[in-house]
Amino acid sequence: MERIRSRFTWLPAVLAAMLAACTSAPPQEIRPDFSLPSTAGGKLALSSLRGQLLYVDFWATWCGPCIDTIPELNALHEKYKGDGFQVLGVSIDDFSIEQLTHFVQNEKIVYPIVLGNEEVMREFGPAQGLPTGYLLDREGVVRKRFLGQVSGAAIEAALGELLRKPQKS
Repeated sequence: MERIRSRFTWLPAVLAAMLAACTSAPPQEIRPDFSLPSTAGGKLALSSLRGQLLYVDFWATWCGPCIDTIPELNALHEKYKGDGFQVLGVSIDDFSIEQLTHFVQNEKIVYPIVLGNEEVMREFGPAQGLPTGYLLDREGVVRKRFLGQVSGAAIEAALGELLRKPQKS
């Protein structure tokens, strides 16, 4: 046992150095972009929404927590759309755009929905399950990530900080 312990005396120092390197790196500005089929017809490019605050919600029709979040996202979208904010849903279902459009209409989703995939989700950072949401500032930079089912109040709190920042002319 002593022999094993002596072989790994270096491990805590290496782990500490690795952790320090990860936490001391400057934050990276992630500015994802995509152009995806929209349930409204045609394609929607994320870059076309620059100048607005966005909550990008990665979800799927088979994901219970994703579906449970729709009413709160509808409410946030309606409440703040006059303030330059909107929700954008990115479905990662293996559907046709027609099937997704039918689902969106049945669920009465009021915000734009596009058909994406996990590769698009990874452009925002490591994919860690559904639902996952990202709050983007007016320049398209990811400012906050939400993992799992999140309340409208939590999104609204983070959104409040961005709404208070003056818009660039």
